[in-house]
Amino acid sequence: MEKMQDEKIIMSSKKVNVLALLFSLGMLVICLPLFYVLYGKESLNTQMYPFLFKIIVLILGIFIHEGIHGLFFSIYNADGFKGIKFGFSLKKMVAYCHCKNAIKIYQTQIVLIMPFIILGVLPLVIGFIFNNFFWVIFGIVYCAASIGDLLIFFKLIRKNRNLFFKDSTTYCGGEIIHDNNINHE
Repeated sequence: MEKMQDEKIIMSSKKVNVLALLFSLGMLVICLPLFYVLYGKESLNTQMYPFLFKIIVLILGIFIHEGIHGLFFSIYNADGFKGIKFGFSLKKMVAYCHCKNAIKIYQTQIVLIMPFIILGVLPLVIGFIFNNFFWVIFGIVYCAASIGDLLIFFKLIRKNRNLFFKDSTTYCGGEIIHDNNINHE
């Protein structure tokens, strides 16, 4: 039987940034009028939080996003947190979390989707439920910040969930490994 070629999944940083911007604008076009209809013009005011607080929370969200990836990578990674590397690329202006070992595709999808749910969807829903426009904006920002993760998630959706995925250190994406005798390092 012929060995299948490993398959790279590469996301262009420029494409991800453009899609994130378009997604943010689309979410604002939907959420702003909806919030206005539900709660009125006064509710669009986020003055109850000092400006510095908002900036700190938004910046902390970047590191929390990567921390969520790290937490879930550690659950599936044979080496736990020892097999995970956190960093920041000045060249690409992105924070990252890298898992040194390959993990199964379905595990990778959980790692990819969790920051979207925890930092994006939940604050967005909470903001709508509790009439808090800041958390709606926070949710939109972190839904958009998860676009690259979501693109990879959906590229993996039709793949055999028990194949392995190796996170890349050099590009946004990774490699689907078709060999049963994978090299985890």
